Amino acid sequence: MKFNVVITTLFSLLLLTSCQNHTQHTALLPIWDTFIEMHIEKAFSISLERQEQSNQNYTEALSEQELQQVKNLARNYYEQNFAYDLLSLKTAANDCHWYKQYAQYPAGNILILQAETTHAGEGVYRYIVFVKDNQQWIQIGEGY
Repeated sequence: MKFNVVITTLFSLLLLTSCQNHTQHTALLPIWDTFIEMHIEKAFSISLERQEQSNQNYTEALSEQELQQVKNLARNYYEQNFAYDLLSLKTAANDCHWYKQYAQYPAGNILILQAETTHAGEGVYRYIVFVKDNQQWIQIGEGY
């Protein structure tokens, strides 16, 4: 976004300094207005898209059966891949930073779980990411 502002500012300075008389300046104004409108619309649509993503409820988009299936997959992952005990496992909040990293997956096709292990310590969570691919849940990420 900062890059767009810099480019827009440089472009406007170039336009204003390149106009040698009033007639040329007024002829370029409609082009400039269109250019500005295009960038405002683009910025607004990106903002709306981000707002829609943050309003998604990832847990409620799944059936209780799917939720249990993903939790079981996560438990199996930690039992097979970690020497530490799993203290708790719960769904991550809808505003979890991991959802932003996987924004291409809409609610109903992604679930992120928060895992507390004896290794990390109380209140320190690991996150495990599952996505639905051809009606199968697969794990695509895990970490802090």
